[in-house]
Amino acid sequence: MNITDIERLTVDVMRRHGCHTAILYGSWVRGQATPQSDVDILCVRDAGPAFRDARVIDGIYLDAFVYPEADLLTPQPELLRALGGRVIQEQGGFGSALLAKLQDLYDRGPTPMADDMRQVSVIWADKMLDRFRGQSDMEAQYRRMQLLMQSLEDYFALRGIWFRGPKEAFAWLLEHDLATHLRFEAALRSGASDAAFAALVQSVYGAFAEHGPERAEPRETEALIRSAVASDAEEIAAVHVSAIRDVCGQVYDPRQIHAWISGKTQQGYLRAIAEHRVFVALRDERVVGFSELDPKTGEVFDDYVRHDCLRQGLGGHLLQTLEICAAEHALERLHLHATLNAIPFYEAHGFVLDVMTSFPLSPDTSLACARMHKQLNRSVKLPQGDGR
Repeated sequence: MNITDIERLTVDVMRRHGCHTAILYGSWVRGQATPQSDVDILCVRDAGPAFRDARVIDGIYLDAFVYPEADLLTPQPELLRALGGRVIQEQGGFGSALLAKLQDLYDRGPTPMADDMRQVSVIWADKMLDRFRGQSDMEAQYRRMQLLMQSLEDYFALRGIWFRGPKEAFAWLLEHDLATHLRFEAALRSGASDAAFAALVQSVYGAFAEHGPERAEPRETEALIRSAVASDAEEIAAVHVSAIRDVCGQVYDPRQIHAWISGKTQQGYLRAIAEHRVFVALRDERVVGFSELDPKTGEVFDDYVRHDCLRQGLGGHLLQTLEICAAEHALERLHLHATLNAIPFYEAHGFVLDVMTSFPLSPDTSLACARMHKQLNRSVKLPQGDGR
């Protein structure tokens, strides 16, 4: 069938059910139809019950929704599936007016998710991860499918964006949030690891995890940020290993974590302090976070804080210090390899995902990560007394 045949079928369905208006929508209108595509139709009649007509006609799946006029005077969100549709036939401009109402509904956006429901969504996703992590039985596989489907809808609900089905949702993510699109792609692969699911949950729900009545609001802690000195190396190493185990251990498996921390020695941090610009965040005169920049290449090697200091602004302050340092060295661009759990953090601070890649830890072990960059504002000035 071609589009002319589909329009003729639409009129036939409309007349069969005594309707005066018919709107064709979906892939046939968008020019994306395949032999497996449904013919999606919205039909309107003067009165009578609403019902659905689903049939196979000449190998084509028909999915027609029939409504009385009264049901469409104030369109409900589920009717947004017809947005962008084409009026095939109408009476008194009813179809055109309905599409205009749907556009207005879409432009106004969905009702914001209540704080308690936002918290329910975040906790539910964490609970699902815990219930299937390390399991391979039928129930665990079912929960993985549940999480995949619900997390796609939750992504849009949490952000106050209309969810209009998987096809349009994935297209939107591809254009507006490549990192999350790639995480869905990884989790949807056959045999996807628990780490891939954990990374997806972090991307969808992570930015909202601190909200809700059961969690304290993130607080800005008073911390001194200064250039690192050799005597800080031991504490920097402890913070780094702790962050890898406690934070990154949520998205990478034990074998990867072991290989990662095995290469962390005090000598390595002494060398970094001597050759690069390393900054530490101090609280009560103890190192609770650090960041590292190569001032020649603009590569950010580290920005870590202790697990008990997360969501308190320290990581962002350390990163901002690196940007100030980069401006001092006339750098126009920063680049880095971000761990899967850190991608949303860097995106929130203006970094752009270039490509998903891997970082070698040993001859037989690597970490999935993202290569990212950020163009800098050359007008940033280094504050007095913050230099090294």
